[in-house]
Amino acid sequence: QDVIHDMVDQVLSTFKKAHTQLTLEEKVESVRLLEEKGAFLIKGSTEYLASALGVSKFTIYNYLNKIRTQNKYHLEE
Repeated sequence: QDVIHDMVDQVLSTFKKAHTQLTLEEKVESVRLLEEKGAFLIKGSTEYLASALGVSKFTIYNYLNKIRTQNKYHLEE
């Protein structure tokens, strides 16, 4: 669990404000960065990030679906 905590803290610290004060775009960007790092392959990462951002785990899954759909679209171009 320390690995995911460190990854989340590292990504969220780049925004220079409280995690719960991030805009929607910043939250989606943080999920995108963590997806690139493979964070969501680690058990419990979704729940931990949801807690850190003050959103539900279902919101994190929605962000992931949005990101993955965008990535798939860009790969097909």
